[in-house]
Amino acid sequence: MSFFALALALSAPVAEAASYQDLLPMDRLVERADRVIRGDILTTRSVMTDNGIFTIATIAVQETLRGPHEAITEIRIPGGKLNGLELQVNGAPRVIAGDQMLLFLKNDAIVGLSQGAMLVAGDLAWRPGRLGAFSAPMPYREWLSQLEPNGDYEAWNLEDVRSALR
Repeated sequence: MSFFALALALSAPVAEAASYQDLLPMDRLVERADRVIRGDILTTRSVMTDNGIFTIATIAVQETLRGPHEAITEIRIPGGKLNGLELQVNGAPRVIAGDQMLLFLKNDAIVGLSQGAMLVAGDLAWRPGRLGAFSAPMPYREWLSQLEPNGDYEAWNLEDVRSALR
């Protein structure tokens, strides 16, 4: 598959996601998601499909807030690195084994790309609040105690998310 064909194939899912200038509020994520889970990223791997390179993340589900519960589930994220070829998709979240995330899902895809993928730390779920911010609010876990929502990131209380899903 040529680079142009690969870019064209991936443009549809990216175009569907709202821009960071127009973040999806919680009620829109709730409305669009058929599953909402909190879980630990166990592994990631990249695969080539007819639509390009995707990262498959395997998740140990700790809590199902909406939809059927599965102890282990897999999600599909556009982009990845495979056989020396790397595809980065603007707005796609970066998931790292060991991180705990709150995920708003439609089938096996994250709603709104990074907007529906939030890093969980304590009672808060964090997401980027603008284009160019890291997918997670810190590259190292020890920075968590130093962060506050500041425009680069939004933090939602997990109990507020649970209430919105009831």
